[in-house]
Amino acid sequence: MARKRQQQTKKIDNDSVLDQIERVVRWGDEFRLAFVKCNHSAQQETLRRSLLERLSDQRVLEIPLEKKPIVSLLDEIRLLWNPEQPPVAVCVYELEYSLREQGQNSPVLGRLNHDRDLLRQAIPAALLIWLPDFALDYVARGAPDFWAWRSGVYEFETDSALWQSECVTVFGDHDAISLGSLSWEDKKKEIARLEELLRTSQALTRQDTQVKQANCRLLHQLGFLYDSLGKQDEALDRYQESLKLAKTLGNRPGEGTTLNNLSQIYKARGDYDTALRYLEESLAIRRAIGDRAGEGKTLNNLSQIYDARGDHEAALRYLEESLAIRRAIGDRAGEGTTLNNLSLIYQARGNYDTALRYLEESLIIQRAIGDRAGLCPTLFNTGHIYWQKNEHQQAVACWIEAYQIAKEVGLAEALTNLERLAKKMGGDGLEYWEQLARSTPDTQPQTKQRRAG
Repeated sequence: MARKRQQQTKKIDNDSVLDQIERVVRWGDEFRLAFVKCNHSAQQETLRRSLLERLSDQRVLEIPLEKKPIVSLLDEIRLLWNPEQPPVAVCVYELEYSLREQGQNSPVLGRLNHDRDLLRQAIPAALLIWLPDFALDYVARGAPDFWAWRSGVYEFETDSALWQSECVTVFGDHDAISLGSLSWEDKKKEIARLEELLRTSQALTRQDTQVKQANCRLLHQLGFLYDSLGKQDEALDRYQESLKLAKTLGNRPGEGTTLNNLSQIYKARGDYDTALRYLEESLAIRRAIGDRAGEGKTLNNLSQIYDARGDHEAALRYLEESLAIRRAIGDRAGEGTTLNNLSLIYQARGNYDTALRYLEESLIIQRAIGDRAGLCPTLFNTGHIYWQKNEHQQAVACWIEAYQIAKEVGLAEALTNLERLAKKMGGDGLEYWEQLARSTPDTQPQTKQRRAG
């Protein structure tokens, strides 16, 4: 059965928890299993030393797994176990790094269930497994038989200052451009990192405004990352949670941003009425608080709704207003995005020279600032213009570069559009782009890709 999470109602005395763990170690000379919950590595190091000082008269075997994934905990213990000098306790650290990739389905959990009798026979000592909160849930779900053998879960209080420091580090590591330009694998790692922080926040004794503001931002970044990987249901869930928190906290900038981003999921699903409603709410908030960068972004996204409905004049007005704002405030990434979307209006009118001019301006900006997530749709659309102008070799070169970026960065929507394009050109899917580098397509592609933001 999965471990039930409990909301803490009082401050935990860490010295009392150490007393309890010490008693488990000194209790006997047979196998006994205990889990030690500690959410921060720095805090764990301090507590580990305190426990070893208390047990200085005993032999304790420490097994740091050095942040490497393992399959068998029993094998790791056997490598270090000395039957001539058996310890009274075995402390295992960093097992969570074997759980992050596959969670409760991690191979090491299956082996823990399978090896539990062998562990009991091989280790006549206390087995103390130190894990953060999120990893304990994985063990409870993924190795229920092993979990059932526990004598207890000894929980240290989560240090609020350390948690907030980790959040500051996470938020400082990436801006919107660098977050969107992460590789597919790095986005999955970042999701795991953010989900862990979000999960850990529930163990904090004080749920103050600072904690809630950080959670609001964590949820928003998770929504962005899930959406970029094509996981719209997960993105909607995180965005809605973020929006609820933002409204509760009176966080108007956060509310405006989340409404804008929610609209893009509904737009992708073809629900233009809901998307438009969210965008209009976002625009009203951003204008009210003087968020010029946000206003430029929302105007850009409003243009896409009107363009999708066939109202190209309204779309053009919104794009021109967006471009003026973005140039005025020096929003280079936003300027590149809006130039790309302006090109589509002129492309639809058959004015390919003007469309290409906007695209070339956009490409220069996006290459200069390293906006790979923005560069991908611009290359995609530039390929279409070259194709319309019968410059097929240049068109193919643009699409291949767009494919390579989308594959590396993990842009789900771009990969979907490129897959459709490949099929229209006679290919079977994304693999066809390697062949297109050496051949000339003879079918006119018609997919267009627009860029949110």
